[in-house]
Amino acid sequence: MEAFEKLNEIQNLFSGIMENNPESGKNYMALIESVSKSSAIPAKYKELIYIALSLSGKCEWCLSYHLKLAVESGVTEKELEEASLIALLMAGTPALMESIKMKKFYSEIVGRKA
Repeated sequence: MEAFEKLNEIQNLFSGIMENNPESGKNYMALIESVSKSSAIPAKYKELIYIALSLSGKCEWCLSYHLKLAVESGVTEKELEEASLIALLMAGTPALMESIKMKKFYSEIVGRKA
């Protein structure tokens, strides 16, 4: 359930930002919406990019959030493995080791979705 705990922590963080700094929160959310909407890059591929960057940056919260969206976009486990190899090329072995969390979180999200 670690992936879902991370998702709850993200929700709590953004709720606090929206409450304490509403203008900044709204601007940040508008940026997220603008970048995330479909355009030249389909949503599924954007999520794979976010996942590779999350692995490279070692951000468990980012990883759980974008894995959830990737699963909803129809990403496969094979595509996730390839994204982790891109992270390896760009950020080295520590990024690849983050894929251990990715696989664990993926199993949690897919299991809960079913």
